Amino acid sequence: MSRELYEMSEKDKKDFLSNDLIERMIRVEQRVSAKFNRLIKYNETAYYKNLGEKKQKEFERYLRHNKRKKYLLTLLTFLAPVIALFAYTPDFTGNVVSENLGEKAILPFQIVIGAVFAVIVISSVIRKLVKSRREKRVSRHFDVIDDWIYGRMDTK
Repeated sequence: MSRELYEMSEKDKKDFLSNDLIERMIRVEQRVSAKFNRLIKYNETAYYKNLGEKKQKEFERYLRHNKRKKYLLTLLTFLAPVIALFAYTPDFTGNVVSENLGEKAILPFQIVIGAVFAVIVISSVIRKLVKSRREKRVSRHFDVIDDWIYGRMDTK
């Protein structure tokens, strides 16, 4: 939800907290099953299956809302600098900006907006690379331990 928890009505608060608890319980169940090398979808968990039909529909709506909100935020993060970069050209604004800022002020502004956009893109790519490398490095160690526990070690 976009509003703070204390600004919500009592019904909205109850629905949000209820769905958040459901999501957390399902994630815990998924993590536990993943430890046993069995990946399950959220709608295949025992916790989700034990919910009533009405609660399942509310939870589905909650997940769709969260996914849509996350998608719009990501889209806005990447599109805002691009729109700002092209919005201050004399063709788009009808020379209003260039008359107020001067002709030479537009190019540095576009460079700054482009640099901000480049930093956002590069940092997101680096974050994903670091996360995937970390997961690979850690998973190698867990694979060795899992193999030892489950007796799948190669005996050469």
